[in-house]
Amino acid sequence: MVKKRILVIDDEVDLSELITLLLKKEPFEVFYVSNLLEAKIQINSIISDIVILDYILPDGSGLEFFRNNKLLLSESMVIFMTADSSPKLHAEALESGIDFYLPKPFDVWSLREIIMKIPINTY
Repeated sequence: MVKKRILVIDDEVDLSELITLLLKKEPFEVFYVSNLLEAKIQINSIISDIVILDYILPDGSGLEFFRNNKLLLSESMVIFMTADSSPKLHAEALESGIDFYLPKPFDVWSLREIIMKIPINTY
């Protein structure tokens, strides 16, 4: 069985562990990094079907990271999560090409439903 590859980029350890535990029960291969430097290394080495990207990270903005790495992320569906609920950021993220906008806090089961609807990449 082919597994969906998911990269979680978030510095909130508890949330990331919860997401990882939930997703590993499914046919997913989950990778987790806590900063943008590690994320850059990861996206250069593995193409993920899905990237779950936080907005505020210790070494920069997840949205800027997305904009600067669009080519490397072009094969991935990107779920952008943030505690910033401003309509301006929501619009800016979607205009930048983010596929899904998920405001924090959220129900991890809602995240799972989004992920289950995303097809697996075929290379």
